[in-house]
Amino acid sequence: MTPYTRIYLEIRRVLDNLNGIDFYSSRPKEEVGYPFIYLGEQFKQNNRIHKDGLNGSTQVTIHFYHNKLYERGTLAKMMGDVEEALIEVFDFNGENITVQIINENITGVELLHGILEIEINY
Repeated sequence: MTPYTRIYLEIRRVLDNLNGIDFYSSRPKEEVGYPFIYLGEQFKQNNRIHKDGLNGSTQVTIHFYHNKLYERGTLAKMMGDVEEALIEVFDFNGENITVQIINENITGVELLHGILEIEINY
């Protein structure tokens, strides 16, 4: 198994083990309850091949959705909980994490969309 696949699966395990937060491994195709999280895109860059193997980095995007605009704090807490869990699991101090919260209206309903991007070197 490749290093970036192991990282993706570990992030999935962390999200799957969060209590009280609905998690999907892809964007739900049918109507689901809010709030929810889905594990999105992954990008990979190879740095170089050493005698001990290939070094690189991967970026993974995690999406958070909430349908109550006045509960932005709830969405921010969910994102913070995931951020803390990932920092603990991957043992780094979080400088390679970016967070955005935007308003979105792609379903005809005004939503809060949180985007957490994490970069992990291997």
